[in-house]
Amino acid sequence: MSIKKYRFSFTAASLKVNEMVLLAEVLSSKNIEIEDLDPSVLNKQRLSTNKREFIELILRMKQLSEDEISALAFMSIENQRLICFISCIRTYLFLKEFVEEVILENVKLLKFSIDELDYTVFFNRKALEYSQIENLAESTKYKIKQVLFKMLEEAGLIDQISSRTILIPYLNLQIRSLLSKEDLKYLLN
Repeated sequence: MSIKKYRFSFTAASLKVNEMVLLAEVLSSKNIEIEDLDPSVLNKQRLSTNKREFIELILRMKQLSEDEISALAFMSIENQRLICFISCIRTYLFLKEFVEEVILENVKLLKFSIDELDYTVFFNRKALEYSQIENLAESTKYKIKQVLFKMLEEAGLIDQISSRTILIPYLNLQIRSLLSKEDLKYLLN
């Protein structure tokens, strides 16, 4: 057994573009550190949900460079979605491997959809390799799948959760110059 550990806490918050942009705006305008941010910035009603989401958003923000955070605050909504997705790719190995092993492979084979079998084979392969996955409750397994596809939809990499047609986003010069070639790969470019 490998000692690789997956972080499945992404199930607490999908892409959360608006919240990520709000945090980026606060960081950019007030010249403060990520560690100095407070959950009240998000103006959520339920404190427990707010704290859980906030922890995930902070983990994601820490994966972005200062330039990426500044750009996130002011770029187009399409680019904001893509930057948020890249922060998730950098934070959650399971999501990163799904893009590498399923989506990028499907695109190479000119198969521009993700069917149920694609996900099941990927998930079962990971469960065989890592007991951490094998031992998850069924409800957690379902939530992982649900949020993973929601993130792909929100990022604009699939058309909708029900049909899961793969979309290759147009990346303008602003985002191409901001991200590395490695990052661009995860945006299917």
